[in-house]
Amino acid sequence: VFDHRVTDGGVAAGFLREKMTGSADVVDFFSLVVSCYLVPLGGGPDVLADAPPDWRDRVAATLESFRTPDGGYGKTPGAPHGSTYTSFLVALCLQLLDRHIPAPDRLTAFVKSRRRADGGYVEISAMKRSGTNPTAAGVGLTALTGNPLFDGVASLLIALVLAAMAVILLVEAKGLLIGEAADPALVKALRSCIESHDGIVAVHEVLTIHQAPRMVVAVISADFEDTITARDVEQTIARIEREIAANHPQVTRIYIRPLDSAMRR
Repeated sequence: VFDHRVTDGGVAAGFLREKMTGSADVVDFFSLVVSCYLVPLGGGPDVLADAPPDWRDRVAATLESFRTPDGGYGKTPGAPHGSTYTSFLVALCLQLLDRHIPAPDRLTAFVKSRRRADGGYVEISAMKRSGTNPTAAGVGLTALTGNPLFDGVASLLIALVLAAMAVILLVEAKGLLIGEAADPALVKALRSCIESHDGIVAVHEVLTIHQAPRMVVAVISADFEDTITARDVEQTIARIEREIAANHPQVTRIYIRPLDSAMRR
């Protein structure tokens, strides 16, 4: 029996492992950590199976580099002021990693400083009026820093975040599985490349499909000049393939089919 969950999970795991080699801000990093936990739950492989044994401590130390003097966490290391939303994501991430929040009293004081007279919270200290997003983050932070009144709220928030990330991951993996087309800008670039070569009369279709996040197959039909020989057609196709490979390395397979315009009508 073909299990789509395993296939989806394998595609997603490959995508996530590729993303782990780069850099990211706190928001993207949190999404990456959550996704790594979700893939095995959906029947996929353990994305972090080959990670060092102390990877949780190393991730927690990296997150602490975003700590700001006011006790919160900024969007970038060394930021002068904390972000309520970013601080909430860092606290959630630490909980997923099963690591305690360092100096929780500082974070508690930070989130209290972001509360306003209307009962809500603000994203940055200079703001006077509360917003819905920072208020949700402020309530979540209050729960995560030890207020027992909000334990249920914290559990609900984490469940909602995990559910949202699961949906996003499923949509991304499904697109790759059933054959997601390449970005329109890439399709346009391929068409322009082919049209620029001598011997090409017209480019009819440029069909693309993703086999992996950075693996695209292109199937192209084009009309060649009737006066050129079969050898000229072969040489033109070879030049096109070399140019596409040099300028668009994500296109790993190229199929060019000669098709007379008259036959296409």
